Amino acid sequence: FKDRFATVTAAAGTNTITIVIRDSGPGFDYEPYLRLSPARAFSEHGRGIAIARQFAFETIEFTPPGNVVTATIARSKFRSEGNQ
Repeated sequence: FKDRFATVTAAAGTNTITIVIRDSGPGFDYEPYLRLSPARAFSEHGRGIAIARQFAFETIEFTPPGNVVTATIARSKFRSEGNQ
């Protein structure tokens, strides 16, 4: 994996902050990880996606084949936590 890389870009709009992460890997089947599942409660992989989707971001959207993800957060939520 030494030749793989990821890029992260962020853009601040009037009401949202958008973060795009692009991974140079082949992607993955992200659908099973979009919701918390009791079957994966102790799994080593995928819990972070569901937790982030439920608690941290307004939206998390993957672009097939799963190596690009776009997440948005409301600026009001970000500011309410004491950040500017």
